[in-house]
Amino acid sequence: EAATMVGYQGQVDGVITSGYMTQPYRLSGDLWTSGPRTRVIMNDDIYVPEGKKIYIKPWSYISLENCTIDKLPETQGMWEGVQVWGQAGQPQDYQNQGALYMNNASIKNAIVAVDLWKPWQYDQTGGILSAYNSSFINNAKGLRIEEYQNHDPMTGFPMDYKAYLRNCTFEINHDFIGTETFYEHVKLVHVQGVRFDGCKFKLENPNNHVVSWAKGILAFDANFSLDSYDAYGNLIGQSEVNGFFMGIHAVHDFDAVTKPFTVFNTDFMGNDCGIFARQVGSPTVVN
Repeated sequence: EAATMVGYQGQVDGVITSGYMTQPYRLSGDLWTSGPRTRVIMNDDIYVPEGKKIYIKPWSYISLENCTIDKLPETQGMWEGVQVWGQAGQPQDYQNQGALYMNNASIKNAIVAVDLWKPWQYDQTGGILSAYNSSFINNAKGLRIEEYQNHDPMTGFPMDYKAYLRNCTFEINHDFIGTETFYEHVKLVHVQGVRFDGCKFKLENPNNHVVSWAKGILAFDANFSLDSYDAYGNLIGQSEVNGFFMGIHAVHDFDAVTKPFTVFNTDFMGNDCGIFARQVGSPTVVN
């Protein structure tokens, strides 16, 4: 049964069931999906207390549409972010993994804006992300994907990870509060097939809350692509990597099969080093 949860002054701790959140909402604690077949659409802003989080359990789904999730204005520290829990041994479909959809949405001032696993539980990786026309602003980390291998449930053959970002922006600017240190916007570990189409990675405020070796994308044996065009040849928008010590840092960590990456039609500006790759097979960089 659908539940409608509204009211900027309302307080809620805990479980949400399928339904809509259609007015600005203040949380007083963690918020999580109730479990199997839960589908929640958030169409207005959500404010989260310092140190609290939103998490999506397997076989449930949250859609962020035309909204912002941010820390409570009166708090000084960052909130934890959105966690999308998975099941490492299962196929990457909506019955086995949690899923987050973003369209014209923004996540701000989080420790990790989107974490596609239950942190430090390596049997709960594999969360799904689809993000369109969205932004990740002043987060200590924008996106983290830990080791998971998707596979065809019928044949067992390996398949690409279901994480697709289209026309999205990752940015640190002068409003970064810095209660957590910024190292990189995106961290990828032992995954295959993550796509960034028409995305921008920016570091505009290298202050003392940002390490001097900051990166746009840090990849450990991870296959990903960055391009201004989508897979069908349609121009999405100019992909950019600006202002980092290393725009992209891709390394082989000697604990997995090497996975090359691809970068096409991308502008690198104001970086000490645009791309640094070490023992990652045969990366492809064009234009």
